[in-house]
This record gives sequence, C-alpha cells and structure tokens, in this order.
Amino acid sequence: MELIATAPGGVAKLRELILTLAVQGKLVPQDPADEPAGVLLQKIRAEKDRLIVEGKSKRDKPLAAIAEEEKPFELPLLIGPHKD
Repeated sequence: MELIATAPGGVAKLRELILTLAVQGKLVPQDPADEPAGVLLQKIRAEKDRLIVEGKSKRDKPLAAIAEEEKPFELPLLIGPHKD
C-alpha cells in the first residue's frame, strides 16, 4: 500500500480505481434478489404520485436549463432507447 501512496499520481489512480469499482457495484457483494433500479424508480414515482393526490407532497419543480458556460464538459449524445 505504501508503494501506491508514494508513486507519482498513485493516490489519484487509486481513487479513480475505487470510484470505478463502486460505480460498477464491485465493492460489495451483490444480492441477486435485488430488483433493477428502473423498477425501484417506478415504485418511487407511484408513491410520490399517491402523496401528491393526498396533498402530502408537492409536484417537483422543473429544473432550470443549463447555460453553455455552466457546462464543465461536453455532454455525450444519447444513443439507443431512453426515457425522458
């Protein structure tokens, strides 16, 4: 571990590796019984809609448009099917 910490750019590379593994879900054991994120998002949306009807929550406000000068990098084009 000491070798990584003293190598040029070693700490940055280690952080990048950890972030990559985290995004890929490889840092903790995965439960095959977990439902896909899309299913969970649908359940959350249904619950939010129910709370709105009951008057216990408000509709989300639309996000403001991002100005060109506010974009820190070029956004990738979406390829394939997607939902807005």
